[in-house]
Amino acid sequence: MVDDMHHHIVDEDPLMISQTLTYVTDDGSVVHSFHSAPFSWGKFIVNFVELSGANLMFLSVLSIKASKLDSFFWRLSLLSF
Repeated sequence: MVDDMHHHIVDEDPLMISQTLTYVTDDGSVVHSFHSAPFSWGKFIVNFVELSGANLMFLSVLSIKASKLDSFFWRLSLLSF
């Protein structure tokens, strides 16, 4: 949140996603510009579900490949005796 009277940032929510711009003017005063960054819970949830699904598919493929490799070496060990 910005206090418009004194042009300084009031830090009420440290977890707030924000975009800030700080610059020094010709007379030496410091000016802050603050705007909340766009954030959408719906888009966040969709991205989270997509990434979770991709991770689950990757782990599934990895476990199938590992079980096939384990089966191959188990059969190979039976042939050597």
